[in-house]
Amino acid sequence: MIIGNGLIANAFKNYCSDFEDFVIFASGVSDSNEIDDAKFNRERELLINTIKQNPDKKIIYFTSVLTTTDENKYYNHKKEMAEIIINSKNEYIIYRVPQLIGKNGNQSNLINTIKNNIINFKETIIYQDIYRSVIDICDLVDIVNYSKHKVNNKIVTISYIEKLPIAGIVHIIAGLLKRSSCCKIKKHTDKLKNWYVENSLITIEWLIINNIKTKGYTEKVLKKYL
Repeated sequence: MIIGNGLIANAFKNYCSDFEDFVIFASGVSDSNEIDDAKFNRERELLINTIKQNPDKKIIYFTSVLTTTDENKYYNHKKEMAEIIINSKNEYIIYRVPQLIGKNGNQSNLINTIKNNIINFKETIIYQDIYRSVIDICDLVDIVNYSKHKVNNKIVTISYIEKLPIAGIVHIIAGLLKRSSCCKIKKHTDKLKNWYVENSLITIEWLIINNIKTKGYTEKVLKKYL
């Protein structure tokens, strides 16, 4: 069962037969800048009702790697949703994912913000020594499909395929768009700097099996979708 109509849900809809015993819960708030309580409440109610209606199915839920360090309404909400799942009687896997890249993704995410700033000759504010990583939505589907029976009742951090400074990501996007970029660099806080989790087991195993090369991965994915 796949719940949702966004980037993640649509990617999994091509593999419905592989997830008959699972609930892929990919519906709800996707903008990390969201502050509307009504939207958070709708996702909460939908999740609770979905769990009640599917007591024998394993719940698969997606949250952000940044929930471990950042605090705003969105990240606090994602933590609450994870707790609801953990405290339910269902089996589950909760995936903490980096920046997802795919067709028709969230227009307010990091990559689209950088792209739009470059296209519109606007300044991009970046923090010194802050790193981010991206993942192709198709690769996320592969990782979940690969690990769905290997992991149970755990939070899995898909920590990286390739880790780059944000300035490096800006440089790649500007090169692909054949435009110049303008950046303003600010000092980071320790909280911002230390979000990164090294070497999740699932990611390493999957990289080896699928012969994925980490170097150049970011540019390859950005070129595919930009």
